[in-house]
Amino acid sequence: TSFENFQAAIHPDDRLQVNRAIENCIQHDMDYDIEHRIVWPDGSVHWAHESGDVIRNASGVALRMLGVVQDITQRKAVELGLAEEQRRLKEAQQIGAIGDWSLKFADDSMHYSDEAARIVGQLVPADGFELSDIFARINPQDRQAIALDNKEVLKLGQSKVNFRIHTDQGLTRWVQTVRSVMRDPDDNIIGFRGTVQDISARKAAEQQQLHSHRVLEKIAQDAPLADTLALLIEQAEAIQVNRLVAILAVDPVSEQLYCQAAPSLPSTLVAALHALKIDTQQLPQQANIIEHISQHSDWQDLRQISTAANCFICCARSIESSCGQLLGLLLIYSPEPNSASNESRSLSNDLSHFAAIALEQKQSLWTLMEAKEDAVQANRVKSQFLSRISHDLRTPLNAIMGFGQLLDMDNSAPLSQRQRRSVAEINKASEYLLELIDDILKLAEIESEHLELHLEAIDVAELLAECAALITPLAIARDIDIRPARNRDGQANSHIQADRKCLKQVLLNLLSNAVKYNHHGGSIFPHYQSTDQGLRILITDSGPGLSVDQQSKLFTPFERLGAENSGVKGSGIGLVIAKSLVENMAGTIGLDSKLGSGSTFWIALPRAPAPTLPSTSSSLSQSEKSNCL
Repeated sequence: TSFENFQAAIHPDDRLQVNRAIENCIQHDMDYDIEHRIVWPDGSVHWAHESGDVIRNASGVALRMLGVVQDITQRKAVELGLAEEQRRLKEAQQIGAIGDWSLKFADDSMHYSDEAARIVGQLVPADGFELSDIFARINPQDRQAIALDNKEVLKLGQSKVNFRIHTDQGLTRWVQTVRSVMRDPDDNIIGFRGTVQDISARKAAEQQQLHSHRVLEKIAQDAPLADTLALLIEQAEAIQVNRLVAILAVDPVSEQLYCQAAPSLPSTLVAALHALKIDTQQLPQQANIIEHISQHSDWQDLRQISTAANCFICCARSIESSCGQLLGLLLIYSPEPNSASNESRSLSNDLSHFAAIALEQKQSLWTLMEAKEDAVQANRVKSQFLSRISHDLRTPLNAIMGFGQLLDMDNSAPLSQRQRRSVAEINKASEYLLELIDDILKLAEIESEHLELHLEAIDVAELLAECAALITPLAIARDIDIRPARNRDGQANSHIQADRKCLKQVLLNLLSNAVKYNHHGGSIFPHYQSTDQGLRILITDSGPGLSVDQQSKLFTPFERLGAENSGVKGSGIGLVIAKSLVENMAGTIGLDSKLGSGSTFWIALPRAPAPTLPSTSSSLSQSEKSNCL
């Protein structure tokens, strides 16, 4: 075979390499040892290994080359396949940010894959890693966890641990190591092998989620706005080091920005921000406004006071409510100029979102509190007006009632039958008007919080019987049967904690309504039963019942549910007064009703211990009888 034929058989891509090796061997007396591809006459490609030397004469002139050629196609296929697998493994480790490593106990030497070395942030030394080099980079606060994990892996054969490691580049990364033991043929543990994964992004997300939860908790607990924003800023500055945050809020009165929270800024800069009084009209509409602030003449003063404090604005973002209302401005400072980054922009987006929630919630709360104060004041004025006008009405009304009674009682000049009927109507209307005035006065007294209660232990059975006796004349007139009060569960103690006069007024109202709105010839069943917290008093009637819509309006002032067209007299505030009285005694009132099936009004009040001495019922005065609502 000629040299030309040899050259022609070499794969075109390897020809230059082979010729260079031959030249080095002849001219520089270097070893000739090379692997290359050969193209056979049938077109197939094979791998060959050549080694040889130059034969020279006595003068050192090259005469010829002698050597051997070996077909290594099969071996090369295995090597190339292994190299491809290693390449794919390296690529997979880079994609998954996970590397492999091993540690031999005999010499404490460590092997790290390229990706593992990148994760721990250390250049691979020529002679490999030493265990002490790696351990020195672990955060001191996490070394105890590593020590405990060493015991775990030796005991169980495998383990997983998370820790922080400091890189050559000055970064701190969270990594996770999963490892297992290596054993020799005699089953002795000779080292560890495992994987290392960069979990910094996951840890940052977990930390951000935890921080967000804490901030939202502050907002939900209605913590002071300054505390909520300070926590938000503190956590943001912990996530991104070398960044300082300030939140400027809009003063709704002056429509100027003031420094609401900046816990880490120099005090001189905070004071300057307070004094700056930025007009909100200067704020552009776009969310990320760093370009505007860094260039526009309107913000020259802000740039100057920031630079004077060696703080440079690297990101700025407007804080807006859910409906687009401007709430404030978020500023992120850096110790170096022109240091804006994607991380800062992402951080500003998250911060502005949570700051908007906090500011909007607090603003809404302030608005509600102002509205509540206005409503309370308006209600107080209304109650004072009702009280004053009711007192003013009493004087002429008492005169009318007095003269009506005198006319009826004057035997010196007897009235005709027609005149007696007229006087009776005057007295009847006056009594109704007096009851209405008393109701209004009682409602005004409750709403103005001037109601005085005298809580005591009251026997429910005794008070129900007393109230039923008062209502019986009204019930007889309509042929309605009021059954004796019953204890439905047989509990011995039937005492509750309440104001006797107020509770009596409530029960008289409920019994009176049960008579007025019942069927002719119906029935009323007063009873009571124990509950977990106390006693429940129930007044059940056989009346027409109430619809769901009527029940929803039942405790609305002056709402009579259409009864004003039925001829049944009433003010529409008796139940409102009853509800207020019961609630002032730490109780609740409600009803169960179904249209066409009657109604049950109930009162739940706290239980009281039975008195040691039997209580005596007070005698009923004419004024108490007139309190029937």
